[in-house]
Amino acid sequence: MSPREKQAPEVSRILRDKSRQMLILVVVVALLGPLLLLLQHQLSQRTSTVYTPVVDTTSHLVMAMRWAQSDLRIDRVYDVPGAEDRLRALKADSDETLAESDRLIGDDAEFAPALARLTTSSSSWWSYADSIVGMEEGTRPPTIRPPARDSSARWPTSPR
Repeated sequence: MSPREKQAPEVSRILRDKSRQMLILVVVVALLGPLLLLLQHQLSQRTSTVYTPVVDTTSHLVMAMRWAQSDLRIDRVYDVPGAEDRLRALKADSDETLAESDRLIGDDAEFAPALARLTTSSSSWWSYADSIVGMEEGTRPPTIRPPARDSSARWPTSPR
């Protein structure tokens, strides 16, 4: 027997082992593929039905709060009429946005703590705004006016 003929059974055994390993790999991939596709589909569904709307509502709430802060500052400095009405509308808007976020999140343990902090922060700020502006009828505190400028006062000039 030639050396090649002696190696033939050994090569045959190695190929058979590699074929089995390849078959096992194909079966595992065939079984895991649909499972991974299902998991990916569920993640994309969650992204489109929960994550993205929550980000949108949170952004909307942040913008409403920024507008409210701006209106509060303008009202305190310039005593612009109608600030209470604008702030009431923005408060209603932020309350609706928080309710929408609560509806979207539901009982999701991952988002619940963040929503609780957001709700607490929002209600705390609105209590502050109410104490400053008095959004309830008849509770408006007096306006704090900056001191008037004295037109006769001049900047010191340097000697020439």
